[in-house]
Amino acid sequence: MRGRLLSAIAALAAAWVLPAPAESIFGRQGLGEWIEAYDLRAEGTGGVAVAVRDSFPHSQLNPAAFAFASRSSGYVSLYPEVRWIRREEAQRGCPEGLDCGRPGTERQNSGRLGSLHGVVAAGQSVRFAFGLRQATDPSYQTVNTIDGQTVRKERGTGGLVAYSLGAAWRARPGLALGIEGGLVAGTMKDIVTFDFAGGTLDDTRDEIATRIKNAFCARAGALWTAGRLSLGSFYASAASGDGERVWRSASGLEAKEGFEQELPASAGFGAAWQLAPRVRVAADAVWRGWSGVSSASPDDGSLPAPEDTWRFAAGLERVGRMSPQAGFGEAIAWRVGAGYDTWPTQSAGGKRVREAALSAGMGLPIARDRGRVEVLVRLGRRSLEETSRPHETVLRIGIGATYGSMPRGY
Repeated sequence: MRGRLLSAIAALAAAWVLPAPAESIFGRQGLGEWIEAYDLRAEGTGGVAVAVRDSFPHSQLNPAAFAFASRSSGYVSLYPEVRWIRREEAQRGCPEGLDCGRPGTERQNSGRLGSLHGVVAAGQSVRFAFGLRQATDPSYQTVNTIDGQTVRKERGTGGLVAYSLGAAWRARPGLALGIEGGLVAGTMKDIVTFDFAGGTLDDTRDEIATRIKNAFCARAGALWTAGRLSLGSFYASAASGDGERVWRSASGLEAKEGFEQELPASAGFGAAWQLAPRVRVAADAVWRGWSGVSSASPDDGSLPAPEDTWRFAAGLERVGRMSPQAGFGEAIAWRVGAGYDTWPTQSAGGKRVREAALSAGMGLPIARDRGRVEVLVRLGRRSLEETSRPHETVLRIGIGATYGSMPRGY
């Protein structure tokens, strides 16, 4: 039985023996691109949230920030994304018989659910929070031609989803503590199709479905403020979940394999400074421990092991005035920021993938002080170390809304 299972796995995995050069350095196969738990406000300032006090705190990196919510509120967002992948010297290193495409630019689309999140006020000093967000984006598409006739297409779908419950406590007027726990689960699919020309062979469709469940994670944070200065920090535990990988061929052949999937721990520190009554500048540094974490992708050992990542960001925000007497212009929030981070994946040559991005956003008031319509524009460029030209350009457009209810005092 074991011999038949191994033979089936080998036969089905054969569909993946030809690499997809346009995606090879980013390795979205498997877990995919990791999405940090920022809301659109934080994304608009480059990805800054750890030490920020906001009336509608819906970034989940530092759960202590929930304690500064002025009222109960809900939040929803959507992140459509467009990528332009550059093919350069496409035939160099291309396997024999495989047409890796002409040099140029390939466009790919990815739509992702940012998050659903809510904060519930319980008295003056306690806040509860709940959320649902997409934790990974494994989407990619590649098209290659084999021997000038057969078209090979590969794409990724699905992703991991994080469910969370949290609580925050204002221990002192300027000090808050928070905790959050949750589960990460989901299914990612890598689908390969072969379209044979001439009608001599039937077209095929093979897929690998990677399922992960019961990955429990927890995080804790603190946020301290004194005068114009705010400092924050958090730590999120590593998680281990039950995994199952299912290979299916067009002919109906199927094989399953169980495994244990690890998700990395993370920690971060942030600082914010109030330049003026409604103007603040803030910066974050976030570490994620990818080294030693096993991959969910069926790797043949050709790629180096993942490494720890760091993310640095800084941003400036003009905070909207939250008052029923505020004019429309006064109530608009304006944001701008920049971020830099490395990816855990490397190229076959051992070079790290790096990303730099600029972002801008605004918060349009709902009934002056009831909430905000959030808008984000983020332009990022990804490349290998020591490479001046980007391998991938990413444009992310985000739109969302926050709404809170509070009794009027007049």
